[in-house]
Amino acid sequence: MSVQAVCKILIRPFFTTLCLHFLFFVANGKLTLLNAQTNLPPPDSLLLQGVAAAKEHQYNLAISTLKLCTKAYPSKAANCAYELAYTYYQLKNYKKAIEYYNNAIDVFSEINDDFNKSIFTANSGLAYLKLKDYNHA
Repeated sequence: MSVQAVCKILIRPFFTTLCLHFLFFVANGKLTLLNAQTNLPPPDSLLLQGVAAAKEHQYNLAISTLKLCTKAYPSKAANCAYELAYTYYQLKNYKKAIEYYNNAIDVFSEINDDFNKSIFTANSGLAYLKLKDYNHA
């Protein structure tokens, strides 16, 4: 059975298993099970697991995975902050979304990434519009 076939079969159990502090991820064509408390997958894999959970409307799982990614891999803090902001935006928790957009803006300001800073500023403006806070939007 191919890795892709196994992943299709395991996609639902994957989310259940992640809640039990275990993570499945694919690395070098092999499906691997890791204990999240002792051995984490690579940062991009963990980030993608959070994104996948959000796309499946598993928002609590997405939030906990992305927060874990932020703590475990500070180099991915801006990416995780964006995904957290987007997840909170989808949940209509606009104040939390703005908080995480601002976290990402701070990171991009530190590294002089004006392009991404402008995108996140625009996104936070959309959240302010939803709150009817026109002065900040």
